[in-house]
Amino acid sequence: MRCRRREPLAVEPPRHTALTGRHIAASSTLAQCWFVTSLCFVASLLFTGALACSATLSAQTSSIEGNVVGTDGRLLKDAEIRFEQKGGQLSPITSRTDVGGHYTVMLPRGVYRMSLTASGTVKASITVKATGKNSRIDFDLRPSAQKQITHYVWVGGGTGSHLPGRWVEAGIRAASPSPAP
Repeated sequence: MRCRRREPLAVEPPRHTALTGRHIAASSTLAQCWFVTSLCFVASLLFTGALACSATLSAQTSSIEGNVVGTDGRLLKDAEIRFEQKGGQLSPITSRTDVGGHYTVMLPRGVYRMSLTASGTVKASITVKATGKNSRIDFDLRPSAQKQITHYVWVGGGTGSHLPGRWVEAGIRAASPSPAP
């Protein structure tokens, strides 16, 4: 099938073009109404799209917050919380505790290595999974009462013995305070 080029149709102007002031005002009002209706429709589409995008973005990020308690039992300010994504697709994300020892960070979904650094040294490091839900992770750096402490003691050879001395491991379990009678 071949397409033929057609000449544009000549449109004749209407024979009765006499419009009264009332007709012009009515057509102008109709055009304004159509314009306002179109604007409202476009605005509602944009608003609905923005809501859908924000819901999608919030479902893809997790809020992780918590408190950091120092070795002295007080809330620790200015500690660094660092999140490094496994696989290294994102740059590390860091946060610092405020004067109340509180931190908050928003993370995209994924698995992260979370590190707590205070006074220039890493105090704790754990693996966390950001699932799109809000989580709370608190750190308590106070020493545990049931911590195993290992001491090494030098035991010398006996007097007149040909055996040399040696280091002996002496494990001590810290006792929790007993209640007063």
